[in-house]
Amino acid sequence: MNKSKAFKCGRKTVFSLLRAAILIEIGFIVLYPVIYMFSMAFRPVEQMYNPNVIWVPLSFTLDNIKQVWDFMEFPKAAWTTLYLDGICAVFQTAVCCVVGYGFARFNFKCRNLLFAVVIFTIIVPPSTTLISSYLQYRSFDFAYIFSALNWVFTGNFEGIRLLNTPFVMWLPALFGMGIRSGLFIFIYRQFFMGLPKELEEAAYIDGCGSYSCFARIILPNAKTEIITVLIFSLVWYYNDTYYSATYMDSLRTISTSLEYLNENLATLSPTGAVFDRYQVVTLVQAACLLVITPLTVFYIFMQRYFTESIQRTGIVG
Repeated sequence: MNKSKAFKCGRKTVFSLLRAAILIEIGFIVLYPVIYMFSMAFRPVEQMYNPNVIWVPLSFTLDNIKQVWDFMEFPKAAWTTLYLDGICAVFQTAVCCVVGYGFARFNFKCRNLLFAVVIFTIIVPPSTTLISSYLQYRSFDFAYIFSALNWVFTGNFEGIRLLNTPFVMWLPALFGMGIRSGLFIFIYRQFFMGLPKELEEAAYIDGCGSYSCFARIILPNAKTEIITVLIFSLVWYYNDTYYSATYMDSLRTISTSLEYLNENLATLSPTGAVFDRYQVVTLVQAACLLVITPLTVFYIFMQRYFTESIQRTGIVG
C-alpha cells in the first residue's frame, strides 16, 4: 500500500510539474510580445546600439511616445475612431438583434434560404466584394433618385460620392452588412431560440403586440447577449484596417494611423533623413503601445462580459 501511494504521489507530482512547465511556456509565448513592446517603447534610441541592454533599459524616455503621438495625430484619430466605430457598433448591435429575433421566432417565406445567405456572408472573404463595393460608394445611387437630385443641384447626372465619408461604414452596419454581422445574427438567433416561448405567449395574452413584446420582454432578457455583441463589434471595428484604409483616405482611425506610420516614418525626421532600423523599431513599438492602450482600458472595465461571452458563445480572438 505504501508503495502504491508513493507511486501515485510521484505520478501526481510529475504531472503537476509538466503542467506548470507547459503553462509557463504558454504564458511566455503570450507575454513576450507585450514585454518586448514595453521595453522598446520607453527605450532611448542610443541604447539600441548597446549590446549590454537586452530587456530592461538603463533609462526610460517618453520621446518615442511623443513623436508617434504627434505623427499619428492621436487625439484626432481617437475622436474619429470613437464616433465612426462607436456608431457602427451601435447600429450593428441593434439591427442584428432585430434580424436574429425575426429568424428565431417568425415563420416567413424562404426563411431557411435567407438564413443560409446570412451564414454564407460569414464564409465569403471580404476581398471578393471589395471592388463592387468601392464602385458603389464612388457613385452611390438608388433607382436614379440621388442622380436626379445631384443633377438638380449641380448639373451632373451621377450618384453621390460616399468615399472618404463615414457613410461607407455606417450604411453597411445600419443594414445588417457590417463587419461580422452574419456571425452576430447567428449568435442572436441561437439565443432567442433558447428562450421559452411561454414568455411571449404570456405577453400576448396580456395584450402586448409583437413590437411591445420584443421591447418589454425579449430585450431585458437578452441584455447579456446585447452587451456581448456590442463588445465584439467595437473590438472588430476598432481593429479594422481593411475597409477603413480602402474607403477612407482622409479619415484615419487609430488602427489605420498605425498602418500608415511605418510607410511614412521619414517625415518624422527633422532633416528628412530615413530612420535606421533601430529607430524604426522603437517608434513602431511605441505606436503599438498607444494603439492597444484604449482596448486594454476597455477590457479592464468589461472583463466580466468578455468572460461571460466566451462561455456563452465559445468565441475566442
